[in-house]
Amino acid sequence: MRQILWKRTYSLLLALALILAGCGREPVSQTNSIAPPEAVPQSAEFKLGLPPAGWTAGVAWVVAVHDTRKPGTSNLDVDWVRFYCMVNGQETLIAGERPGNGTGVEWGGLYTRYPWFGNGDAHLPMNVNFTGDTASLPLSDVPDKVWHFGGARPIIPTNATRCYAAARVKPSGNALVQLGVDFWKDQNVNWCGLDQCNTEGSASDWYGASSDWITIYSGKQQ
Repeated sequence: MRQILWKRTYSLLLALALILAGCGREPVSQTNSIAPPEAVPQSAEFKLGLPPAGWTAGVAWVVAVHDTRKPGTSNLDVDWVRFYCMVNGQETLIAGERPGNGTGVEWGGLYTRYPWFGNGDAHLPMNVNFTGDTASLPLSDVPDKVWHFGGARPIIPTNATRCYAAARVKPSGNALVQLGVDFWKDQNVNWCGLDQCNTEGSASDWYGASSDWITIYSGKQQ
């Protein structure tokens, strides 16, 4: 009897120890494993919530690709892309939808995928109309490129305490999508190399197919 009780007590203590050991661990994101292996970054990251000293602008961006590891097609529907800043403790929309542009997307192109953005800012036209209420991107039509697009590049209020991006999208089939924030020296400077004229602020995890619209955030919470 003592031996049986000892075994039961030992089993309970072992189970409790395993539970406690896992309490301090952050949950592993289920979206990390679906990231395309060539993509950078592979999962959510946070570097900056505001631009570096002397820099004045920011932008919300999206990257989307067809998952070439699976057979089938892929598509990404875009409802809107927005750039927010916290100003005087209030969530303030800095860039997004406007009259004549229902998605808030102001630019986009097809960029080098292998290696990831390996040819800098060189890109092909995307030929997608973003001016309606929604836009549809047939990712599998050009599976060897990164579909990269985003909103306007606004001046960030000087009293902002944090800036972040949000996007409402619906990936389908083998679509993979990620949202992020970049900060720029100013509103009009052209790309001249990473960390020269622009720098990375944050990026979301990767998201795959959804039967409904999803809202993705980047940089909202550290």
